[in-house]
Amino acid sequence: MKFSVRNINNLQRFEMNNIKKIQIYYKAVFYTVVMVSLISCKTETRTYESIIIVKTNMEVLLDSIDMFDWTQIPTPIQNNFSDKQFQVEVIDTILYEANYKEIFRSKINANNLNYNFYTYKLDSTFIQQPKTKSIKLVEKSTNDIYTLTIYFSNLFITESNKFASIIVTKVIGNSMTKDIYFFEKKNNKWKLLNKKNILIG
Repeated sequence: MKFSVRNINNLQRFEMNNIKKIQIYYKAVFYTVVMVSLISCKTETRTYESIIIVKTNMEVLLDSIDMFDWTQIPTPIQNNFSDKQFQVEVIDTILYEANYKEIFRSKINANNLNYNFYTYKLDSTFIQQPKTKSIKLVEKSTNDIYTLTIYFSNLFITESNKFASIIVTKVIGNSMTKDIYFFEKKNNKWKLLNKKNILIG
């Protein structure tokens, strides 16, 4: 079969177009892989931050459990429950409460800041057992009137990893308190900026 110059030119153009398409395809794949890697790294960093902020400040977040210890308040009624012990349980998942999401925004003037909510399960490494109290992680509350149940919710962190907040709710019997803790990252450490009571009853 004989090929004219025109046919050869057309064939060369066809091959060049295919080569360009292949190059574009591989470039697209390359940039996609790079972007996914960058996003994964960013997410991993923020997840690390969300874990560190709770772990390193657990003592701060559990600061008021002693006020719920009914065994430390001598009353005539207490004598009827001498066989009961004050216990503390922490729900092992960070929750989300839509009613309180604007508190973080207003506190740090976050109207022009991007921030994200984080949820994950806590494990035993988060809890440092105090000398006088026994704290255990649970999936859901035992609804025991002698047990203080603690919930963590609304863990927000700005994308700049500079500001964060978390809500801590403590409930025992008919008594409860809900506080929001604000943190700022200074010298690569999360420090308590402020604590505000949201609800008490």
